[in-house]
Amino acid sequence: MKIAIIFPKDSEALFNRASGRTFGGANVQMFMIARELWGRTDVEPFSLIPDYPSIDFDDAARFNLIRTFKESDFIFKKIFIFHRTLRRLKPDIILQRGLTIESCFLALYSRVFGIRFVFMLAHDIESEGRYQKNKNKCYLFLMLLWFAHLIIAQNELEQNNILNKRSQARVAILKKGLDLSKIMKSSKKQYDAIWIARCEQWKNPEVFLELAAFNPQLRFCMICSKVDSHEEFFLDVQKKALNQKNVTFFDFVKYDEIYILLSKSKVFCITSDYEGDWPMTVLEATATGLPILSYKLNYGELIDSYKAGMYCDGNFFKLVQFLTQIIKNKKVYSKMSYSAFNYFLKVYSIEKNVDLLLYYLMELLYST
Repeated sequence: MKIAIIFPKDSEALFNRASGRTFGGANVQMFMIARELWGRTDVEPFSLIPDYPSIDFDDAARFNLIRTFKESDFIFKKIFIFHRTLRRLKPDIILQRGLTIESCFLALYSRVFGIRFVFMLAHDIESEGRYQKNKNKCYLFLMLLWFAHLIIAQNELEQNNILNKRSQARVAILKKGLDLSKIMKSSKKQYDAIWIARCEQWKNPEVFLELAAFNPQLRFCMICSKVDSHEEFFLDVQKKALNQKNVTFFDFVKYDEIYILLSKSKVFCITSDYEGDWPMTVLEATATGLPILSYKLNYGELIDSYKAGMYCDGNFFKLVQFLTQIIKNKKVYSKMSYSAFNYFLKVYSIEKNVDLLLYYLMELLYST
């Protein structure tokens, strides 16, 4: 089974350690899926990436990288190169994650050329037919649902949203996965709380800074990546963070170095209004054994069943109170830390999730 994995254009930092370009959780998830597919029996994965000027990363031996067009190429040249590449590779399946206008045309293209197209939702809002980046409506979304052979949702909400739009759509649920071998553990904790996200208003970075201001005796780490379309907001957040003595601020951290900072932290804070299930950063935090302090979100079993964190229901004073409670009570902290790691092992193992993905793909190949 030949699988063509389409990487977003902003994936450069995953394949070049010298790159400082921001990337998101969808990029990381495709990276880990491609890496885990390598060496699987009867599976030949190809990773299609833009023609970046330099490739230099640790896991290169586990990837079959196919460079396509240059990012500066005009649109018709990109289409021609992409088409020529796919005709040469002759994949059985195209795997793509994150809603773009290209997703819709890829679904149609795949039908025309007899390739199975599998689209993976990267966020709850995409299941409503809206782009994650700006929340604008994708007017060709129904075309995607009509022509895609399989839609991969992250949770029941996304699955139901898709089926409400097209009841005949083929939808399966697959949780994100994470490779435990990359996780680091450290007994020396430098930060009491850590926050990691792109600098967008719906992720509420200013709430984390307010939390730090309420706790001047604690140390906070903030990894807040600039988004080009929100530069003014980023500069405002950056200025506030740099003016707070108990906040260590990073505007960019390389992928592997994120694990180092997580290992040096006690609690992971998430302040987003919404996400596509728990984001990759929460998975990485649970794998590192960090309790999760969530301002507005309470997905699945992490908090209610596994007791691996605390949910604040959008109440800022609960956020302040619960952070103190987790940090000051060693018994509570130890129990939550163990529960967080146990939750990760049972739900988000990349090996188990890729096994399930391959089951879906094999079922797709032999049933259509």
